[in-house]
Amino acid sequence: MILSLFILLPLLNLFALFRSNNLKSIVTLSITSFLLTCFAVFFYFSAYEQTFVMSDDFHFLFFILDCMVLGYFFYVGIKRTHKKVYLLALLQILLYLYIEFFTSSDILSFSVDQITAMMLIVINLVGSLIIIYAHYYMEYEQCEENKKRGFIASLSLFVMVINILVLCDDWLTFFLFFELTTLFSYILISFRQDEISIKNALQALYINQIGGVFLLLAIIYNRLHQLPINFDTIEMTSFALILLSFAAFVKGANKPFENWLLGAMVAPTPVSAILHSATMVKIAPYIVLNVAVFFTATQTFFIALFGSFIFLVMVLQALNKTKFKEILAYSTIAMLAFMISIASYGSDATTIVLYLIFFHALTKAILFMCAGILEKKYHITSVEQFSKLFKTDKNLSVMILLSFAAMSLPPFGLFISKLYSFVFLADQIVVNIFSIIVVLFLVTGSALLVLLYFKIASIMFSHNDTQTQSTSWFEPIMLPNTVLFVILFISSIILFVSSTSWLIYLSLLFIVLFALLIYFKPFSNFKRVEVYNCAEKTEVKTGLFEYDFSQYDKKLTFVSVGLLVFMLVVLLWMA
Repeated sequence: MILSLFILLPLLNLFALFRSNNLKSIVTLSITSFLLTCFAVFFYFSAYEQTFVMSDDFHFLFFILDCMVLGYFFYVGIKRTHKKVYLLALLQILLYLYIEFFTSSDILSFSVDQITAMMLIVINLVGSLIIIYAHYYMEYEQCEENKKRGFIASLSLFVMVINILVLCDDWLTFFLFFELTTLFSYILISFRQDEISIKNALQALYINQIGGVFLLLAIIYNRLHQLPINFDTIEMTSFALILLSFAAFVKGANKPFENWLLGAMVAPTPVSAILHSATMVKIAPYIVLNVAVFFTATQTFFIALFGSFIFLVMVLQALNKTKFKEILAYSTIAMLAFMISIASYGSDATTIVLYLIFFHALTKAILFMCAGILEKKYHITSVEQFSKLFKTDKNLSVMILLSFAAMSLPPFGLFISKLYSFVFLADQIVVNIFSIIVVLFLVTGSALLVLLYFKIASIMFSHNDTQTQSTSWFEPIMLPNTVLFVILFISSIILFVSSTSWLIYLSLLFIVLFALLIYFKPFSNFKRVEVYNCAEKTEVKTGLFEYDFSQYDKKLTFVSVGLLVFMLVVLLWMA
């Protein structure tokens, strides 16, 4: 019954999309998504848990679907003469057929628990609003009406696939929908069918297939050792734990696999929004959170260390970027690494990671949808153009500034979630003194990330002589942002009020005092003495601070790959 709801209602949206006008389609989507979100909220707060088994008839159906998906990957690789794509597709086909014909079979099962429920909330709440946004965004896209509807249909199917993915309990069914997310990523990224779109879509295809290979190897290992292949019954010493974690690293675009997600920027903005906030990349902390409960202390430390290091590296690389969407992409990858680092501590960190997933999804969706409006309405893609933004579109500017505040400051939920993370990690230092390295990486990266957001925000207050009509918060293309921010604000206040940590209240007090300090301007009457230069006029220029780490990109990538390989070898040897 539960599974059918999360399949049939999205299919109803597809029917409405092709059988009615945009308004009726949006109304249908709003109603069905509201119902699914309500179900998910009920599952989360009622601590509802259930596992249900599919009949053997579905095994054959899923087998056919798997073969079709992997066969299509092979076909794409041959058609595009992309060796990595068709070789990885061939490897997956061989591994999958070996599993089906030469190992013992398992039942197909699905389950609902608190982690799944939170994922369903994020997918259906944020995903549906992004799809509504896409209806209006596509009006600016230069293509045929049928292609626009096909794009929105692909987004809707993508959301449905992710719904089923997080409900999967056995790994073989999980693999099918894991690869379906790869398929839809390829379709959506290549939407514009120009050279760069196809190139980046193929890159996303072959990199994500690496994650599929890790997943298949995990299944083979457990089956050969007569171990179950379910998320709730994993053996602690299994190689599969590490292989699943590495599949998560790939899907979460952790370095050195980040290029597929960065390349997704060439697609229409709703694709970036739905990839970065609501759907596929959140599978990374979801997988780690499901398997981390069975980690040894050593496994936990290594994965936490890797995640924290990648977090810091991606923040450093984001500092010297100028494209707005690119900055958002780097910060997304950084936050995914942050979540993986915390998720590696297992059940003790579950609530914190779920908070991080929820509040990051809402905030990043808002920022990406704002980036799409900037791109289509004002042709603004770089933060260097933000000096004109506050005068050009005040309402949009305020929304962006509030979103930056939600990423960095109290009383917003993401700040509180990060503070909980640091308090939690401080306790881990008592258990393992080397955890202080994880703390230092995460604290340093978080401080630099705040610096990045303030750097961008400071540009927006530059003066400009022209004034144009602002985008109303209740204008159709802006309305999904408004709804998301209202939900974000209310959720943050609830979390803030329910918190018992004095650190959260103290941090808010510091923010209030800082705001008062700025308001009363105690330093506004200072005088600057210019260097004497024989009465010649001195031109004073102000500009942005630049943090250029591009010269270290290759070195950082090399270190990341080295750490990843070292961690893989050590953990597999110790498993």
